[in-house]
Amino acid sequence: MYEFDGARSTAGGAWRLRLVLLLPLFLAVTAWLAPAAVQPAAEPRPASVLILHSYDPGYNWSMELTQGLHSVLESLPRETDSWIEYLNVRRLGRPEAWRWMNHVLEQRHAGRRFDLVIACDDAALEYLLGADPPALRQAPVVFCGVGNRELIARLPRQRFTGVEEVSTASDFLDEVMKMMPAVRRIVVVTDSSATGAEHRAFYAQIQKERPQLEFEFLDGSRMPVERIFGRLQQLDPQSLVILTQFTRDQDGRYVSPRWMAAEVARVSAAPVASPHVRLLGQGILAGNLSAGFAHGELAGRMAAEVLQGVRPADVPLRRHGNIRLVVDDAVAARWGIPRSAIPAGADIVNPPGGWRALSSADQRLLAAGAALAVLQMLLIAVLLVTMWQRRRAERQLKESREMLERAQRIARIGLWTRNAATGALHWSGEVYRMFGVDPATVRASFESFLSFVHPEDRARVEEAVRSSDRQRRSRVLEFRIVRPDGAVRYVRSVGEWTTGPRGEPLVAGMVQDITELRQLEELLAQVQRVEAVGTLAGGVAHDFNNLLTVINGYSQLLAGALSPDDPRLLHVREIQRAGERASELTRQLLAFSRRQILSPRLLDLNEVIQDSAGLLKPLLGEKIELRLELSTSLSPIHADPAQLGQVLINLAANARDAMPDGGTLTIRTANLMLQEFSRAGEEKILPGRYVELIVSDNGCGMDEETRRRAFEPFFTTKPVGKGTGLGLA
Repeated sequence: MYEFDGARSTAGGAWRLRLVLLLPLFLAVTAWLAPAAVQPAAEPRPASVLILHSYDPGYNWSMELTQGLHSVLESLPRETDSWIEYLNVRRLGRPEAWRWMNHVLEQRHAGRRFDLVIACDDAALEYLLGADPPALRQAPVVFCGVGNRELIARLPRQRFTGVEEVSTASDFLDEVMKMMPAVRRIVVVTDSSATGAEHRAFYAQIQKERPQLEFEFLDGSRMPVERIFGRLQQLDPQSLVILTQFTRDQDGRYVSPRWMAAEVARVSAAPVASPHVRLLGQGILAGNLSAGFAHGELAGRMAAEVLQGVRPADVPLRRHGNIRLVVDDAVAARWGIPRSAIPAGADIVNPPGGWRALSSADQRLLAAGAALAVLQMLLIAVLLVTMWQRRRAERQLKESREMLERAQRIARIGLWTRNAATGALHWSGEVYRMFGVDPATVRASFESFLSFVHPEDRARVEEAVRSSDRQRRSRVLEFRIVRPDGAVRYVRSVGEWTTGPRGEPLVAGMVQDITELRQLEELLAQVQRVEAVGTLAGGVAHDFNNLLTVINGYSQLLAGALSPDDPRLLHVREIQRAGERASELTRQLLAFSRRQILSPRLLDLNEVIQDSAGLLKPLLGEKIELRLELSTSLSPIHADPAQLGQVLINLAANARDAMPDGGTLTIRTANLMLQEFSRAGEEKILPGRYVELIVSDNGCGMDEETRRRAFEPFFTTKPVGKGTGLGLA
């Protein structure tokens, strides 16, 4: 019977279709040409293959080898009958196992000719080579799972070929320890079965080969399970537990391997590994996925070549390992084993995801990207902080400039700098305001500066500046400037030598408007002069008052000596009134010189005006008419009558000077109710009831500038020596 591979080409399928269509025609032609029936050719007999295992059927390696072999043999075009026998050397021992297998071959396979023998592991190959059973003497042999190179070297190649097992069983321990290089203590857990004894013997051999490691055996044939658990709880975390197939306890009772694996992993204070991969998922760190299937597949392909007629000597020997580490990544993460410590060829199961799921290259790439992102964030943060600091500095600088400009504007101080080498001049905004020009229309230069200097001061200022430049010394100048609107201002300029940011010589300084200061200085000088005049006037008034006392006294005596009908009495009365008026003047002079205290009282303003009219008429002269327009219901006021009289005299004298060709002086009084704040000069007048006194004339009048300054102390438009304004009022 034939079994064809299901993977056929399209062309092959089409060929079969044509063959089926032509088959009836072929049969008819054949029947016509050869009437006699033709017998079909006999099918080839199935290939007989004996698979001879060294150990018992429960050995996992043996089962995987068998599965790998069958996966190839069952796919061959030729039908294959396979028989499986077990030497069971570990249980029976070598002599007994050989005798037993000879008996099996003689009884069970008597008369059967095998086309191929597959020997699995060293013991089976030793049996074929040493016992040389007659039933198998002529059959070619393919071996697998054999690690004894000396044994392989003794094989006759014309009959034997196969796969050499290149790894030792201790490779599993080496692979696990690659993840934990600091481990120096190995704890081996075995059960009470015969397999457990073999495991103990195996690891005891490893103990001899690895003197740098310390081994401890928890023997299930001598220790109960509870005691094994107690010892595992006391282990150092730097230890490694190797859990072998545990199925029998100390008393020979069956123990579930999975339950035992889960309990050992739960109570152990150190990581647990097991050569049996099926125990993974119970908290076991690593297991060995036996490569028996792949090993069997390789041996099966070699067996297929032999069954197809290739001589064993022409089939090259192969080499194959049997260690395939499987690691539970979640358990590795729990024990702090990094993904990079897991051997490169290991299979990883149960990955926790996240960072550990990435490869080392991906982790490095991601870490580099994260580091770059962090650096970028730090750079952005630095830039943001720098920008924030810069903006804060710019804001503070702007505030400082605004404060400086405000201070310059309030103090009327402007700043300037001049490059001595190039002559370039820079003015601050206050300098432009001081000169009364717009920065957009005037370029700062020494020539433009000189154009603002008063013509009478220009030569002096220019010479002082040039002399200072020649001698490299500081200077202080006071001079006048003429603004474009014609106003004359006094300024003080201070300059000193310094160096610029590039070391160039500079002249830096300031210019200050001192016009008000000059006016105050002149006012102070005038006040001092007036004070001197007042002191003199006080002394004169005191002496004159003494003389008036004599005159007034004798005039009273003279008036008392005359009869009422005497016409001379009128002249004496005039003398008395003149004396009293002179006494009032002396009191005013004494008050002006701070020698008499003013005496304000309630009075009728109309009476004060009428009393003063007798003195005003001679003061005004014949060309000026005095007109009184007094309110009949005038409210009383609180004032010093002598001071009011002096005010009237001063106003009348000022009106007389303003009307040299004659005119009319009008004095008017009225009651006044102010509803809003008002102002007279610098004095602020609150709303309320007031008495209004108006003194007017029809003289030359005052322009706007004169009216604006009329109430300034000592301001006057009269020539020098002709008046002091309101200074004496």
